[in-house]
Amino acid sequence: MLCPIEPWEGYIGNGTEHRHNAYAAHNWFAFELTQDNRYRFLGNEGYFHCAPEHERTFAQNPYAKQHVAAMRESYVKARAYFEATGRLASYSLYGDGEAWETAYLDSLGGEICHGNWTGHPPPPAAFVLTDEAGTYQKGGLTYRHDSSDLVDDGVRITYKGKSFFFVASVAGYNWCATGADSILLFYEPENRIALFTFDWT
Repeated sequence: MLCPIEPWEGYIGNGTEHRHNAYAAHNWFAFELTQDNRYRFLGNEGYFHCAPEHERTFAQNPYAKQHVAAMRESYVKARAYFEATGRLASYSLYGDGEAWETAYLDSLGGEICHGNWTGHPPPPAAFVLTDEAGTYQKGGLTYRHDSSDLVDDGVRITYKGKSFFFVASVAGYNWCATGADSILLFYEPENRIALFTFDWT
């Protein structure tokens, strides 16, 4: 699992559209799992605001600098807590500044569940997300059909026709000062692609 420092406003990838590609776009990015089980980022480095090419712009944004400092500081504290106790603790901005012991994961395996992450923004071009439940209109509003009898809640993500399965999810603030309400990790084993997206409830 990864809890990125970004975003401090909006989605990760906002403002770096010129560096998006088929594997990294708004709120989504992917890695190849190498033969020695390391992640190799499939996007461009400039996708992240903290990349060297954005240094001048980043330096002029005091809110961004404050956010990054808080995220890094909370990670250092959580790591030290883990080394001392063997347990995960968050130093969340929503707490009282003390260690708050949290779950490593909120869910591990199981079915994909529909959520805000499925609606907007769409995944990068290399991936196809389909919602087999479909929608209908009523009184000017859009509703999703019942998906309780569908596999994976009717949600399917593919890469070159191969399906992803759900690996795990966890709230970003379980690990750092702040973050998404849910970090979601999916995996496609034939091409060894790990795909991340984020739910903001």
